[in-house]
Amino acid sequence: MATDRAPDIYVPLLMTKGHGYPLWLPDPFSTLPPAYLRCGTQVGDLGYLTDDGGFAYLFNVCKDASDPINLNRVPPDFVPVMGIPDPGIQGRLEMHDKNSVITTAAVEQKSIGFAVSAGVPNVPVVLGAGCGFEFTSSSSQAAVLVLPDGGERYESEHPLLLQEYAISNAHSWYKYLNGPGQGRQIRNGMLYLVTGYDKCHSWGNTCYSHPSGSSSASLKFIATDVIVLTGTVHYSWEVQSGVHKRNHHRDMTPGATANQTIFLRGYSISVREDSSLLVKLGLKNPVETFKIDERKSKAPWFRSSVPYSAAPQSSTTPAATETGTSRTTQGDSAGMERGASLFNFDDLEIERSLYDEYSGSEVSESSEDESETDTSIINPSGLINHHILDIHPGATIALTHDDFEWTDMENDVRNPLNVMELVKYAIDNNLVSIDKSLTTPNAWVAKRRDTVIQRFSRQKDIFALVIGIDKYQCKEYTDLQGACSDADNFEAYLVESLRTPKANIISLRDGKATRSAIIDKLIRMKDNANIQQDMAAIIIYFAGYGATTNNPAGRSIDDTSDMKIEMLCMTDIGILDKSNKVVNGIPAKTINQLLLELSLVRGNNIETSIQTLILDCSYAAIPSDAQKRADAPPDANPRQIFDPPKLSWGCDQDIYSRRVIYPRDQDIYSILTDPFIYLRQDIHSFGGHSFGSSLLDSYVLLAACSRHQLAYESQGEGLFTRELLKVLKEWPINKLSYKSLTDRLDMPAYQTPLLEGGHMNRCLFDSGGRTTDSSRILCHREKDQPYFTLYAGSNCRIISGSTFEIYRTDLTDDWRPFTTATVETVEAFISFLKPADQTIFTIHENHHVWYARFVTSPAPGFTIYCNNSNFLAQILDEGVGPWLVDPPSSVSNPLLADLCLTVDGSDVFYDLGDRNTRSLCSRSMNFSPRFPHTSSVHAIAEIRIIIDSYAHFTSRIMMPSPLPMAKLVTVEMKKVRPSGPFIQGFQKVYKPYSENLLPDAADKFVELGPFSDMQALIYYGFTVHNTSDDRLYVSLLAFKLSNLEIAHLFSSTTYLEPHSTHTFCDGDIDGLSYMFVIPEGLDENVIFLKFFVADEPINFDNLSQQPPLAEGRPIVREAWHPSTFGKRWASMTIPIINRRYNLIVLIF
Repeated sequence: MATDRAPDIYVPLLMTKGHGYPLWLPDPFSTLPPAYLRCGTQVGDLGYLTDDGGFAYLFNVCKDASDPINLNRVPPDFVPVMGIPDPGIQGRLEMHDKNSVITTAAVEQKSIGFAVSAGVPNVPVVLGAGCGFEFTSSSSQAAVLVLPDGGERYESEHPLLLQEYAISNAHSWYKYLNGPGQGRQIRNGMLYLVTGYDKCHSWGNTCYSHPSGSSSASLKFIATDVIVLTGTVHYSWEVQSGVHKRNHHRDMTPGATANQTIFLRGYSISVREDSSLLVKLGLKNPVETFKIDERKSKAPWFRSSVPYSAAPQSSTTPAATETGTSRTTQGDSAGMERGASLFNFDDLEIERSLYDEYSGSEVSESSEDESETDTSIINPSGLINHHILDIHPGATIALTHDDFEWTDMENDVRNPLNVMELVKYAIDNNLVSIDKSLTTPNAWVAKRRDTVIQRFSRQKDIFALVIGIDKYQCKEYTDLQGACSDADNFEAYLVESLRTPKANIISLRDGKATRSAIIDKLIRMKDNANIQQDMAAIIIYFAGYGATTNNPAGRSIDDTSDMKIEMLCMTDIGILDKSNKVVNGIPAKTINQLLLELSLVRGNNIETSIQTLILDCSYAAIPSDAQKRADAPPDANPRQIFDPPKLSWGCDQDIYSRRVIYPRDQDIYSILTDPFIYLRQDIHSFGGHSFGSSLLDSYVLLAACSRHQLAYESQGEGLFTRELLKVLKEWPINKLSYKSLTDRLDMPAYQTPLLEGGHMNRCLFDSGGRTTDSSRILCHREKDQPYFTLYAGSNCRIISGSTFEIYRTDLTDDWRPFTTATVETVEAFISFLKPADQTIFTIHENHHVWYARFVTSPAPGFTIYCNNSNFLAQILDEGVGPWLVDPPSSVSNPLLADLCLTVDGSDVFYDLGDRNTRSLCSRSMNFSPRFPHTSSVHAIAEIRIIIDSYAHFTSRIMMPSPLPMAKLVTVEMKKVRPSGPFIQGFQKVYKPYSENLLPDAADKFVELGPFSDMQALIYYGFTVHNTSDDRLYVSLLAFKLSNLEIAHLFSSTTYLEPHSTHTFCDGDIDGLSYMFVIPEGLDENVIFLKFFVADEPINFDNLSQQPPLAEGRPIVREAWHPSTFGKRWASMTIPIINRRYNLIVLIF
């Protein structure tokens, strides 16, 4: 059932926001010393966390006993901590902006009656009564904190001194506070030493947790009264029944300071009591048996453990111990009890029946619903302390510091209200580091792990060039309305959310964003000494017009090719410069070259800094009559110039002619034969005419739309940037990969973001090497849908009854699944999975993107034969690790095997099984079925990778076509040769000259050669004739049997008109060259070319598979999305075998 106590909701929900321990009751007790009331919480405060969501101050360890805030409050033998210089505190007075809001996910907010101050951009100011915020949420649980006057943050500069002081005094504090003189009954783990805090003048907080079926909520935080003379604003909440709410308005007394504490950071302190004292008290030996059980939302009976107390122990820490305690806060607590009694015998009886902590014996649980009687709050750091005492029997003191970095895990747990699960996740994922004290042998301390610090301290390694252009100087082009605003908002995200230093950001807007300025800034970034190779994350963001132009002005009249050149449009495009020449746009080729140089400017020239190019513009090569989609918003305008000036002759030739030192400084032949290089434009220039086509994958391209679409802006902002920032703000940066970021972008079908580049499997903006788990398949769950939709079906050998693990992210180090799910229905490209735990849909009803990893299948889909059955059993052992595809099964007959393993001494050989040979290859091809690679019998992991990769390889290549290819197109393969003059910096133009080389029967193959070694470079192109009445897009993949690579050769960026013909070869935007040589040690090489045609563009980047054993290149593959293929599509496979000694170049 849903909890109805505000602290049980508010504390765990807002703790995951990463600011520390949130206080439901931020105001100090009114009976505290006046000096304390004026300032509120301070560094060095010792107190305890109360069950009603507050902090009970005891004394300050940094102040003398005679200090007004310590007078008559300290232990008899009190000595303050020594060695902390004055002031010893760091403060950020504007940590939280005025009218800032901190909410859980799935809460949308809207300002009511606010205006923006002319003096302080982007900060709303109150105009009068009735102003405020409206919050709506469809989640079953939510928490909101509003800070009308902003907030301050303070941190101790010497937390280690406070840590050692707490260790030295932990036992004496509990003895004094819980002993006969005080009798405070402070539970183990609730004693708290403050090292940092966030404070404010005014606030409003609210929270709720509803049962399933009544999850929606609408909340308003409204100014009810504005006192003009003092500037005081009184607020109140307007909420539904069952929603907890509180608020506090600012004290306008002259000299009043911020004394309302909204977040605490510090050490939670736990002890294992002295055995000698326990014996005196008649208690048993202190044997800890604490185990973290994520299934229970409440901790076992150790919650009622009150160190050094012989009195009956209560499960609740008193809500207040100050006589006559009261709060000055307005609001209610929705029935929450205040001022709990010192002892609660009902709770004691229930909890003793659950667990006897000191005897270590478990007994049967009470049938009574614990949630109905237990009013104790659970401190997550206290649970970690008990974990420490459990795993280290010699430990008598445990401290956990709730650093704000490791608490930021809102999207990582199934139920944020389950504090046990929060703690278990932190421990299981190594988010905390547990180390022995350097000064006290029996003390252990848990803090944030260093690797976690690195994830959150990347801000100094982020460097950005942010460009926004609304105003274009050429009057032929209409000004945009939202590009500068988009750039401002993206820059604000870098500064405010990622804490990127402003000195690391270059900002160019409107008139400053000229062609020369942008190129100059990119060149100058190479000279920035602060950008460290292998560490820096370089981000280039552009919002403005894009364009596609044809051949540069001045090309030979004999050149009839139609080369498409993508480019960005600067503010001065189309006007005349000082030399009376038209200012060019910046072509993709120039951007590619500059980013390639930037990536290799320093370091060992092997590893590169990760670079991200974000483009909120379009450069679609589409007819002018298709400039706006009918389903786009009425006020939407495309960010594309459709009639840009042609590039001038020799544009940026000085940039292209510079020599670049590549990872391997090869000659031309070694570049062509490098097994890691597959795509190129020509051997003279590596930068392509399309964004994202750099040979060395020097950057990741994230564009607002695909190349056949338009990017729109509406209501003063780009559709893409608006959604991009929404996702970036909802998800922690270290939980997003480039791929999962695009998966979460909720964009209309007419504008689908484009993601390209060799580092798509990296964590976002992270050069540290964190990558995605390529075995995880994208799946969705829509609202009220009782199942997951998995984007893999029978095409991936999914069958009913298969089980999958379900994850929130696709990152490898996020290894803990939320639940498992079973396949109930399988279609061609999708499957439907029913989760084992349906509550996942209630708890995370607003989470739509998930990832699934295959676990088991009721029937084998991939078979293996081995001449050594015992060795094969070892390979197939489930305990070795998960399979990326379906787990293979063994067969005793090689005729029934997809793959055959031969163990010969210490070597393992691989051969095509007869089962696949019959399906993939014609018998008349006459080639050796043995793979060139040999493994050691001890390389179990390597053998499994090869098996996995081959299973993926065959499942993709044998995917059946829903339509005969002849229903849509005919394809011809011809030899091609250069035509016309060669122009430096541009691609060669090729024309077909031979007969069709493709066989007329489906079971035939193409044989090339044999040729003498290096006899000739042979070029091939493909002519596709659209015989249908549909516009079709053409794509081609190459399946290389020698190394199991699946290479995406090209996808057409423009459609093929009905009953038209096009030859794909170098010279236009769809012309890319693919090179291969026969691997060393082989006399022939088999490649399967697979053509796809569809009525919608096809994106095969998620299908490609790199050679499984290529050094430094992990297998990258994801599931296909069903919409990838459109409504009508077909495919055909062409087996090609070439005999040594020819080097073949295919032109598409």
